Amino acid sequence: MKKIFTLVELLIIISIMCILTSMLLPALKKTREKATSIVCLGNEKQISTAIMMYSNDNNSWLVPLRYTNLSTWPQWHHILETYDYIPANSTNPNWNEFTLPSHSIFNCAAKSPSGESQYWFGSKYGINVYFTDLLNPILFKKETSFTKPSSTVMGGDTFRGALVSWDNRNDIPNYYHVEWRHDKGANLFFADGHANWMNVTVAGQQIWY
Repeated sequence: MKKIFTLVELLIIISIMCILTSMLLPALKKTREKATSIVCLGNEKQISTAIMMYSNDNNSWLVPLRYTNLSTWPQWHHILETYDYIPANSTNPNWNEFTLPSHSIFNCAAKSPSGESQYWFGSKYGINVYFTDLLNPILFKKETSFTKPSSTVMGGDTFRGALVSWDNRNDIPNYYHVEWRHDKGANLFFADGHANWMNVTVAGQQIWY
């Protein structure tokens, strides 16, 4: 004869399941966040490779921040798409500067802690504007100008398409800070082409300008 569970037994089973679920959910959340960080790091590696390819084709000059001094927003990612170093987001290249589909290499699935939206600027990653002539942002440095490329931050996680401050300086708008969106750290890519996750202390020990 089949045994019928009593109400007490059912409550015990439900309680055990609730306990197990509460134990597993944080681990699953951590795993999901780690996976997101790995995908983001892969995106930055592809961006770094594209910048190196651009440099190889342009006598060692790195991609500039903007097309023109008349522009007020970063356009470097648009340049990489326009010249096919990275697949374009859409069939209309003019939209690539402003849109950010979920499948884009310039998109990171991690939620912005600040609540800022990066979609209007077309990238959740930024390049380091300290290597740009700020008075003439259509110019950028040569790849060969870096004495320690493996320690020189080329770009990484940010609120918008430019990267200015790693230490959240008050005199610089917060949308140009590094965005520490991966386990209290950020993914950064460097002038030698590699990309790494770093916490704020280690990031501050790298070469920024």
